[in-house]
Amino acid sequence: MAVGDAAAAAGFQLVPGSLPANQIETEINRSRDYIAGVQTTRARSKVSSTAPANPQVGDLWFEPI
Repeated sequence: MAVGDAAAAAGFQLVPGSLPANQIETEINRSRDYIAGVQTTRARSKVSSTAPANPQVGDLWFEPI
């Protein structure tokens, strides 16, 4: 698989090779927005010896053995 194929398949915009260097911060910030969107939509997990006091939908709790 070529570089960028997975990103394109997931719906991410690709950075054009002709993008001026003084606009790269826009692409860096866009990529961080994508990462933040994934992190906030995935389940949060925690390992603790006690059950969570205020569990929320999507939280995962693992009790150590």
